Amino acid sequence: MKIKYILFLLALTSTLYSQNADSLWHIWKNRTEIDTIRLQAIDQLFTKHYLYSQADSAFLLAQMQLELADSQNLDNWTALAHHNKALASYYQGNYVQSKIYIEKGLYISKNTENKKIQTKCLIMLGGINYEQANYQLAIEYFQKSLILNKELGDNIQQMRAYNNIGLSNYDLGNYPEAITYYQKALRLQEESPNQRLEAICYNNIGEVFLASKDYEKALFNFKKCLEISQTINNQFAIAVSYNNIGNAFFQQKQYDTAISYLEQGLKLNKELGEKKTTAESYNYLGDIYYEEAQYDTAKVYYEKSLNLRESLGYTQGMADSYFDVGRLNIAQKEYQQAIKWCKKGLELAIKESVIPLAKDCTQCLHQAYKNLNDFENALVSHEQYIDFQDQLFNEEKTKKITRLEIEFEHEKEKSVLEKKQQEELFEAQLQQERLLFVGLTIIGLLIALFCLGGFMLMRSNNKKLNEKNRILAKQKTVIEAQVALLKQKKKELEQYIESNVNLQNFAYVVAHDLKAPLRSVKSFSNIVSRKLKNQEDSMIQDALSFIKEGTIKMQQLIDGVLNYSKIDSSHQQEEIDLAQVVEFIANGFTQNNNDCSITIEYDHLPKIQGNPTQINQLFQNLIGNGIKYNDKDHKIITIHYLTQENHYQFSIADNGIGIDKENYGVVFDMFKRLHGDSEYKGTGIGLATCQKIVEKHGGKIWL
Repeated sequence: MKIKYILFLLALTSTLYSQNADSLWHIWKNRTEIDTIRLQAIDQLFTKHYLYSQADSAFLLAQMQLELADSQNLDNWTALAHHNKALASYYQGNYVQSKIYIEKGLYISKNTENKKIQTKCLIMLGGINYEQANYQLAIEYFQKSLILNKELGDNIQQMRAYNNIGLSNYDLGNYPEAITYYQKALRLQEESPNQRLEAICYNNIGEVFLASKDYEKALFNFKKCLEISQTINNQFAIAVSYNNIGNAFFQQKQYDTAISYLEQGLKLNKELGEKKTTAESYNYLGDIYYEEAQYDTAKVYYEKSLNLRESLGYTQGMADSYFDVGRLNIAQKEYQQAIKWCKKGLELAIKESVIPLAKDCTQCLHQAYKNLNDFENALVSHEQYIDFQDQLFNEEKTKKITRLEIEFEHEKEKSVLEKKQQEELFEAQLQQERLLFVGLTIIGLLIALFCLGGFMLMRSNNKKLNEKNRILAKQKTVIEAQVALLKQKKKELEQYIESNVNLQNFAYVVAHDLKAPLRSVKSFSNIVSRKLKNQEDSMIQDALSFIKEGTIKMQQLIDGVLNYSKIDSSHQQEEIDLAQVVEFIANGFTQNNNDCSITIEYDHLPKIQGNPTQINQLFQNLIGNGIKYNDKDHKIITIHYLTQENHYQFSIADNGIGIDKENYGVVFDMFKRLHGDSEYKGTGIGLATCQKIVEKHGGKIWL
């Protein structure tokens, strides 16, 4: 039970903002009016009068805006119209369609180099991924918008970006980082006062303390938000504050106080015509009465919330309401009804990729089937629950690790580059000042000589002065060229950083978007297999076996590609004891292999500078290949090294099947395999990864 603010950039044009809906409609319908004025009018109708209360109508307005802008080839307005269609779809809860529209808007705004609209689109993409629980990807989009807003010098939009990054960190469980970003927003607020944003930051800081169960600090910040919102008469924020204060008391089981605040929030939301937040208020009150076992009253509130969410087409909210009604049916021992509602909730939760809600629905289904003595379906639901729980655990851990790795390496690289650029710029400026000082000194001396030498030396001295000026002018030209070159290098470095982050984003999207359907295929094939386990149809069993093997192979390929793409993103260098690395790997292989005997022989290996994770992966892959591609009962791996003039040369040999000379040139190619899966399992990525790691460390690898 919580309300947080994801902040979007709405196109509020000041010249029309104060006009009412009727006058704006009049401007729009007047076809003799200038097209851009008509577009501004419909934009204001969209943002001020329809978006929050009538999302379906807002979508139609955005479509009308798009048709006019597109027909007149007004690219910036076309991009903004796509943004507005995405925003309306977002408020309808249709995140998949919203993403399609916003990517069109981003593409057009990049082509027109309109950074303001790009910023809107990036924040919108961040918001969509946030709602789909892709918090790491959301952070990446919010950070890109932050960079653009810094270039534009827009402190207000920087505050919005900081707030949104804080929200995403909050949902990743990184509470200290969330507080840090909220505080950055508050510090900017001191430079560019904006009480509305200040109130929002206090609200979200309150959410962090509420999650940490520090109710005193949570209430302090929620009430601070309420106080500021009342000062500026922001009715929507006042309603949100009532709900959040009520939530804090609800979690402390002070139900009467909680209901008092929530009813104030409900009343205000209804007066404002805010259907989405009104539905949330009903839902929160339903939760309280559910906890108090007043199920009939809870049902009334849950049904009101559901009706509003269905009227809005708010998919995720509908799924949440279906689950609430389902668990209420279980409490009332209406198990068939519970199954009906929880199935509907599960279907929508899977469609919107809301895994936590899908997990809750399967748990509810398990309880209902169990109470009906339908143990087969109860088992299926319980296994689905375990699958969703595993997905949550693995995805959250992976996201956290990936986020920490990417953020640390990117910030470290950025810091080094910025420091180097600052030093180079400072040195160039210092050199320019030195030359200028020398030039002024020379000019001063020439003037003195001119005064002392008299008229006879005037022409000679003038020639010398002109020569010195020519030299200074030439030196100035050289310095200016060096400064221009330095700026060009800086731009290239920034482009390199951006391309590196884009590659990381691509890898993350591939991993997430491909793994999710893959897990579904695996999960449901397991369910089908269990359903048909007593059937003797060998063709069906073989087909299911092929599906399982295919999903495992696809999972390995995705993981391999992701690891391969992440090699360039890591620049951590430290001293590595190779003897310890190989010993750890050797112990792992020898202790976990009972099918054959393995001997791994190695010299007293040196210590080197490198990335620990990558070096460990390098030796793991090479030693593992020596064991896998080996048909001997006693497998022997030998590792030696030589000390060269400025590097070490390592050799890894085994007594396995070997590689033919004609294949020496292709074994390091991506996805290249010399054997089929029937002989040796694999993905064809291992040696390509090894080559990339070695080259990353300034070396080369060969057979």
